[in-house]
Amino acid sequence: MEKVVMISGANRGIGKAIALKLYEYGFLLSLGVRELDRVTKDILGLPKDKVLLVSYNSAYPNTEHEWIKKTLDVFHRIDGLINNAGIFHSVDIEDDNEELLDKMLDVNTKAPIRLTRLVLPYLRQSSEGRIINIVSNGAKYIEDSKVGYSISKFGFLAASHAMLHAAKEDGVRVTALCPGWVNTNMVKDSSPLSPEKMIQPETIADIVLMLLNLPNTVVIPELIVDNA
Repeated sequence: MEKVVMISGANRGIGKAIALKLYEYGFLLSLGVRELDRVTKDILGLPKDKVLLVSYNSAYPNTEHEWIKKTLDVFHRIDGLINNAGIFHSVDIEDDNEELLDKMLDVNTKAPIRLTRLVLPYLRQSSEGRIINIVSNGAKYIEDSKVGYSISKFGFLAASHAMLHAAKEDGVRVTALCPGWVNTNMVKDSSPLSPEKMIQPETIADIVLMLLNLPNTVVIPELIVDNA
Protein backbone atom coordinates (compact mmCIF):
# COMPACT_ATOMS: atom_id res chain seq x y z
CA MET A 1 0.00 0.00 0.00
CA GLU A 2 1.26 3.48 -0.89
CA LYS A 3 2.15 5.51 2.17
CA VAL A 4 0.77 9.00 2.73
CA VAL A 5 3.15 11.69 4.00
CA MET A 6 2.31 15.26 5.01
CA ILE A 7 5.05 17.89 4.53
CA SER A 8 4.83 21.42 5.90
CA GLY A 9 6.63 24.28 4.18
CA ALA A 10 6.70 22.26 0.96
CA ASN A 11 6.74 24.99 -1.68
CA ARG A 12 10.48 25.77 -1.60
CA GLY A 13 13.89 24.83 -0.21
CA ILE A 14 14.15 21.70 1.92
CA GLY A 15 10.42 20.99 1.86
CA LYS A 16 10.21 21.08 -1.93
CA ALA A 17 13.28 18.86 -2.29
CA ILE A 18 11.74 16.32 0.11
CA ALA A 19 8.44 16.38 -1.78
CA LEU A 20 10.09 15.75 -5.15
CA LYS A 21 12.23 12.94 -3.73
CA LEU A 22 9.34 11.17 -2.00
CA TYR A 23 7.14 11.44 -5.08
CA GLU A 24 9.93 9.84 -7.11
CA TYR A 25 9.89 6.89 -4.69
CA GLY A 26 6.16 6.32 -4.79
CA PHE A 27 4.80 8.13 -1.74
CA LEU A 28 1.44 9.88 -1.79
CA LEU A 29 1.94 13.46 -0.65
CA SER A 30 -0.11 16.08 1.13
CA LEU A 31 1.79 19.33 0.91
CA GLY A 32 1.07 22.20 3.27
CA VAL A 33 2.09 25.45 1.59
CA ARG A 34 1.79 28.99 2.86
CA GLU A 35 1.01 30.60 -0.51
CA LEU A 36 -0.66 28.45 -3.13
CA ASP A 37 -0.12 31.07 -5.81
CA ARG A 38 3.67 30.83 -5.35
CA VAL A 39 4.02 27.07 -5.74
CA THR A 40 6.70 26.30 -8.34
CA LYS A 41 6.00 24.57 -11.64
CA ASP A 42 7.84 21.37 -10.70
CA ILE A 43 5.43 20.85 -7.80
CA LEU A 44 2.34 22.00 -9.73
CA GLY A 45 3.21 19.53 -12.48
CA LEU A 46 2.95 16.47 -10.24
CA PRO A 47 -0.17 14.28 -10.72
CA LYS A 48 -3.16 15.52 -8.72
CA ASP A 49 -4.12 11.98 -7.70
CA LYS A 50 -0.70 11.54 -6.09
CA VAL A 51 0.00 15.00 -4.69
CA LEU A 52 -2.44 17.18 -2.75
CA LEU A 53 -1.73 20.89 -2.28
CA VAL A 54 -3.36 22.57 0.71
CA SER A 55 -3.02 26.08 2.10
CA TYR A 56 -1.31 25.87 5.50
CA ASN A 57 0.28 28.71 7.45
CA SER A 58 2.10 27.60 10.58
CA ALA A 59 1.90 31.13 11.98
CA TYR A 60 -1.87 30.82 12.36
CA PRO A 61 -3.21 28.30 14.89
CA ASN A 62 -5.97 25.97 13.70
CA THR A 63 -5.11 26.11 9.98
CA GLU A 64 -3.83 22.58 10.38
CA HIS A 65 -7.37 21.24 10.96
CA GLU A 66 -8.43 21.88 7.36
CA TRP A 67 -5.14 20.46 6.06
CA ILE A 68 -5.59 17.22 7.98
CA LYS A 69 -9.25 16.96 6.98
CA LYS A 70 -8.47 17.37 3.28
CA THR A 71 -5.65 14.83 3.53
CA LEU A 72 -7.97 12.23 5.02
CA ASP A 73 -10.77 13.04 2.56
CA VAL A 74 -8.45 12.36 -0.37
CA PHE A 75 -6.07 9.65 0.88
CA HIS A 76 -7.97 8.19 3.89
CA ARG A 77 -4.83 7.67 5.95
CA ILE A 78 -1.66 9.37 7.20
CA ASP A 79 1.59 7.42 7.57
CA GLY A 80 4.18 10.15 7.92
CA LEU A 81 4.63 13.77 8.92
CA ILE A 82 7.55 16.01 7.98
CA ASN A 83 7.58 19.08 10.22
CA ASN A 84 9.64 21.36 8.01
CA ALA A 85 8.10 24.84 8.07
CA GLY A 86 10.26 27.37 9.90
CA ILE A 87 11.44 30.98 9.99
CA PHE A 88 14.66 32.73 10.94
CA HIS A 89 15.24 36.14 12.51
CA SER A 90 18.45 37.38 14.07
CA VAL A 91 17.77 37.98 17.77
CA ASP A 92 20.65 38.18 20.24
CA ILE A 93 20.56 37.97 24.02
CA GLU A 94 20.51 41.77 24.45
CA ASP A 95 17.81 42.35 21.86
CA ASP A 96 14.57 43.63 23.36
CA ASN A 97 12.51 42.83 20.25
CA GLU A 98 10.38 40.10 21.77
CA GLU A 99 7.99 40.24 18.84
CA LEU A 100 10.51 38.51 16.58
CA LEU A 101 11.28 35.95 19.28
CA ASP A 102 7.58 35.26 19.73
CA LYS A 103 7.16 34.75 15.98
CA MET A 104 9.92 32.16 15.93
CA LEU A 105 8.52 30.38 18.97
CA ASP A 106 5.08 30.30 17.36
CA VAL A 107 6.29 28.91 14.03
CA ASN A 108 9.38 26.89 14.95
CA THR A 109 8.24 25.39 18.25
CA LYS A 110 4.51 25.58 18.92
CA ALA A 111 3.21 24.93 15.38
CA PRO A 112 4.91 21.54 14.89
CA ILE A 113 3.83 20.46 18.38
CA ARG A 114 0.23 21.38 17.59
CA LEU A 115 0.31 19.69 14.18
CA THR A 116 1.88 16.53 15.58
CA ARG A 117 -0.69 16.31 18.36
CA LEU A 118 -3.50 16.27 15.79
CA VAL A 119 -1.80 13.82 13.41
CA LEU A 120 -0.58 11.30 16.02
CA PRO A 121 -3.84 9.29 16.18
CA TYR A 122 -3.55 8.51 12.47
CA LEU A 123 0.15 7.70 12.69
CA ARG A 124 -0.65 5.23 15.47
CA GLN A 125 -3.20 3.54 13.20
CA SER A 126 -0.52 3.13 10.55
CA SER A 127 1.58 0.88 12.87
CA GLU A 128 4.64 2.22 11.02
CA GLY A 129 4.06 5.93 11.52
CA ARG A 130 7.00 8.24 10.96
CA ILE A 131 7.73 11.81 12.07
CA ILE A 132 10.78 13.64 10.75
CA ASN A 133 11.35 16.98 12.42
CA ILE A 134 13.60 19.34 10.46
CA VAL A 135 15.13 21.07 13.46
CA SER A 136 18.59 22.63 12.85
CA ASN A 137 21.99 22.30 14.40
CA GLY A 138 21.19 25.74 15.81
CA ALA A 139 19.52 23.72 18.55
CA LYS A 140 22.90 22.19 19.36
CA TYR A 141 25.44 24.97 18.78
CA ILE A 142 24.55 28.38 20.21
CA GLU A 143 25.72 31.72 18.83
CA ASP A 144 24.72 35.01 20.42
CA SER A 145 23.45 36.59 17.21
CA LYS A 146 21.16 33.62 16.62
CA VAL A 147 20.18 32.82 20.20
CA GLY A 148 16.49 33.58 19.57
CA TYR A 149 16.44 31.09 16.70
CA SER A 150 18.34 28.57 18.81
CA ILE A 151 15.83 28.93 21.66
CA SER A 152 12.96 28.15 19.29
CA LYS A 153 14.78 25.18 17.77
CA PHE A 154 15.98 23.87 21.14
CA GLY A 155 12.34 23.79 22.20
CA PHE A 156 11.46 21.95 18.98
CA LEU A 157 14.23 19.43 19.68
CA ALA A 158 12.87 18.78 23.17
CA ALA A 159 9.39 18.34 21.73
CA SER A 160 10.75 15.88 19.16
CA HIS A 161 12.07 13.62 21.92
CA ALA A 162 8.72 13.87 23.70
CA MET A 163 6.94 12.84 20.49
CA LEU A 164 9.08 9.71 20.28
CA HIS A 165 8.32 8.68 23.85
CA ALA A 166 4.61 9.43 23.44
CA ALA A 167 4.05 7.06 20.55
CA LYS A 168 7.00 4.66 20.46
CA GLU A 169 4.94 1.70 21.68
CA ASP A 170 2.49 2.25 18.83
CA GLY A 171 5.11 1.86 16.11
CA VAL A 172 5.69 5.58 15.57
CA ARG A 173 9.33 6.49 15.05
CA VAL A 174 10.51 10.09 15.41
CA THR A 175 13.79 11.68 14.33
CA ALA A 176 15.01 15.22 14.92
CA LEU A 177 17.11 16.02 11.86
CA CYS A 178 19.58 18.81 12.70
CA PRO A 179 21.34 20.13 9.59
CA GLY A 180 23.89 22.90 9.42
CA TRP A 181 23.81 25.56 6.71
CA VAL A 182 21.53 24.39 3.89
CA ASN A 183 21.43 26.18 0.55
CA THR A 184 17.98 27.82 0.83
CA ASN A 185 16.57 31.30 0.47
CA MET A 186 16.00 31.49 4.21
CA VAL A 187 19.72 31.64 5.00
CA LYS A 188 21.20 33.12 1.83
CA ASP A 189 21.89 36.48 3.53
CA SER A 190 23.19 35.08 6.82
CA SER A 191 25.31 32.05 5.93
CA PRO A 192 29.10 32.43 6.07
CA LEU A 193 29.38 29.76 3.37
CA SER A 194 28.97 30.09 -0.36
CA PRO A 195 25.97 28.19 -1.84
CA GLU A 196 28.12 25.43 -3.31
CA LYS A 197 29.75 24.76 0.08
CA MET A 198 26.46 24.49 1.93
CA ILE A 199 24.47 21.28 2.33
CA GLN A 200 22.10 20.97 -0.62
CA PRO A 201 18.36 20.47 0.00
CA GLU A 202 18.48 17.29 -2.08
CA THR A 203 20.93 15.78 0.42
CA ILE A 204 18.47 16.40 3.24
CA ALA A 205 15.76 14.81 1.09
CA ASP A 206 17.89 11.68 0.65
CA ILE A 207 18.30 11.42 4.43
CA VAL A 208 14.56 11.87 5.01
CA LEU A 209 13.82 9.08 2.53
CA MET A 210 16.22 6.79 4.38
CA LEU A 211 14.63 7.59 7.75
CA LEU A 212 11.11 6.97 6.44
CA ASN A 213 12.12 3.56 5.11
CA LEU A 214 13.81 2.26 8.27
CA PRO A 215 12.04 -0.65 9.99
CA ASN A 216 10.38 -0.38 13.39
CA THR A 217 13.34 -2.19 14.92
CA VAL A 218 15.41 0.98 14.51
CA VAL A 219 15.09 4.28 16.40
CA ILE A 220 17.19 7.35 15.54
CA PRO A 221 16.11 10.08 17.97
CA GLU A 222 18.55 12.68 16.61
CA LEU A 223 20.69 13.03 13.52
CA ILE A 224 23.14 15.92 13.15
CA VAL A 225 24.23 16.74 9.60
CA ASP A 226 27.11 19.21 9.74
CA ASN A 227 28.83 21.19 7.04
CA ALA A 228 32.20 19.77 6.04
